[in-house]
Amino acid sequence: MAYYDYVCEKCGKQFEIQCGINDDRSNVKCAHCKSKKVQRLFNGIQLGVKSEEPSGSKIGYRGRGSKHACASCSSKNCSTCG
Repeated sequence: MAYYDYVCEKCGKQFEIQCGINDDRSNVKCAHCKSKKVQRLFNGIQLGVKSEEPSGSKIGYRGRGSKHACASCSSKNCSTCG
């Protein structure tokens, strides 16, 4: 199963659904107001790989719900990211 993030064009709330990669998602409704006016959000790839920097900081990990991956930032240090 995969997770897909959506935003409602009516109420502005974000939500996610879980379904198979080949499942029909044409009838997705907002989890909050039940509107069918929704737009899928495209976030980066979600990796489940951890690697350690010599400093002990974790890089290259992006867990569920995360909107940022330190592997993509120039500092490679989560403590400096916002």
